[in-house]
Amino acid sequence: MAQKSILTILFFISVSMAALPFPFKLHVLGTGATHGQGVFACGDIDGDGKNDIINGQVPYTITWRKSTNVDVAYKIEDAPGNIGNEIHVADMDNDGDLDVIAPCDPGDPTPLWWENPRPTGDPTKGPWVRHGILSNVEHHDLCVGDIDGNGLMDVLERPKGTVATIWFQTAKNVWRKVVLNNLASEEGTQLADFTGDGRLDICDGINWWETPADVFNGVWIQHKIHDFPCIDRRVCIADLNGDGRPDVLVSTSEYCAGPLVWYEAPADPRTGTWIQHVLNPVGSNPAIDINFHTLQVGDIDHDGHPDILTGTTHGPCADPYKLIIYYNLTGKGPAPADTLTRPSQYGVWQAILADVGSDGYLDILNCDYDVPDQLEFWEDTLGRASAVAPRAGADARNRAGLSIVKKGDYIAIKNGNVSRGPGATVRLYNTAGQDISRALTVFPGGVRIHPTNLAGEVAILTVADGKTRRAFPVIIPGK
Repeated sequence: MAQKSILTILFFISVSMAALPFPFKLHVLGTGATHGQGVFACGDIDGDGKNDIINGQVPYTITWRKSTNVDVAYKIEDAPGNIGNEIHVADMDNDGDLDVIAPCDPGDPTPLWWENPRPTGDPTKGPWVRHGILSNVEHHDLCVGDIDGNGLMDVLERPKGTVATIWFQTAKNVWRKVVLNNLASEEGTQLADFTGDGRLDICDGINWWETPADVFNGVWIQHKIHDFPCIDRRVCIADLNGDGRPDVLVSTSEYCAGPLVWYEAPADPRTGTWIQHVLNPVGSNPAIDINFHTLQVGDIDHDGHPDILTGTTHGPCADPYKLIIYYNLTGKGPAPADTLTRPSQYGVWQAILADVGSDGYLDILNCDYDVPDQLEFWEDTLGRASAVAPRAGADARNRAGLSIVKKGDYIAIKNGNVSRGPGATVRLYNTAGQDISRALTVFPGGVRIHPTNLAGEVAILTVADGKTRRAFPVIIPGK
C-alpha cells in the first residue's frame, strides 16, 4: 500500500511467547476527533477491487479512506451527536456498490444509511444521500443482513436494553418493523443461521430466536444456549471447531466480572446441549477483572483455522491495556494456552479484523473509548512479505488445499509435492520479503528449517504445487 502514516512501528512477538506470531505493522491515523469513541467497517467503497477503511467518530463524523492512501479521509457525514456503537457497510439499494449504515442520537432518524454516490458519482466528492428509518431513541447494537431471505438488506437495532426492532426492507427503501421484547441482555446482539434454512436468526449470547418463515405473523421461538453472569456482553458467532455449525463466543463488555467463553453448538441447536469452553475465567478479584469489548474471529496466522481477537479497554479492569489473540492451532477451537498478549498503549474498545487492501490477509483496526484523535491501523505483514513469492491469497482459506504440520524444526507438507522440480516450489521469506531459502532443506513430504541469525523471528514458508499456492507463518528455530 502506498503512502502509509508518518508514524509506523514494527512489532514482533518471538518464540518466547509460545512461538506465536504477531506480524503487524502499526500506522497511527489522525482524525481531529475530540473523543476517542470510534467504530470501523471495511469494504470496497470506490470499486477498485480493494477494501477500504470506513470510520465513525464522536463527534458524529463518518469518513472513509482509500486502502492505497490511508492518511486521507473523505467525508461521508459531519454533524454533532453520537455515532453509537457500530457501523456497517452493505449494498442497501441493490445498485452494486457498498453503502454505509450507522445509528445516531435520539431525535434523529436512526439507524441511518448513507447512499454511495456510485455507480454514477464519485464517493470521494459526494454527496452521500442520507436516509432514515426510525426516530427518538438511541441505539447501542446494530446488525445488518438479509434476515428474511428476500434479497434485500434488513436492519436490527437495539437500545441498551431489552427491546430489539427489526426493520425489514420489503422493497427498495420501503421498511416494515417487527419488535422483539424479551432479549436477555443490556447489550450484545448478532445474526446467524443456526438452522440452515437460509434465514438469519437472532442471538444475544445466551439465547437464540428462530426466525419464522412468516416474519410478520409467525412465532419467534426462543432457544436457550447457556447461562452467563453479565447482562452487558459482546457476542460473536463463528464455526470455531470446524464441524460446520455456528458456535457462540461471549464476553463481558462493561463493568461486570465475567469470563470469556465459547459455546460449542450441538448437532441440533434447538434441543441439544451447548458445551461451554472457558478461555478466560473470572479471577480472584471480580472488582478488577478484565472485560473484553472487542470480539472478532478470523484466520490470523493462515493455518486454515479461525482465531480470536480481543483486548482490554476502559474501566478499572483495563490496567494494563492489552491486545490479545487466542490462536486456534488444532482447528478444534481456541485454547487458553495458545494465547498471545501484547501491551497496548491506548486500549482495545471496538477493534475489528478486516482485509484492508484485499491482499487475502487480515489487518486490525482499533480505537479506544477515551483516547481522542487516535486510530490504529495494524497492517498484517504476512501478505506483503509473501506477495513477492508465488502465492494466491484466495487459496489460503481452502482447507482442502496444501497444509503444513509443524514438528519442531521439521515441517511436514500435506496434500502437495514438495520437490523443487517444474510445477512445484518451496521457498522461505523473512518479513521484509527477502528470500532466505538457503535455510531450507527439502525432503520428500516436508522441509527442515536450519537455525540462522533470525532465530525466534517469524518467516513465511510458501508452497506452490500446480495451481495451488499457500503461504504459512513459521518460526525460525534457535541454534
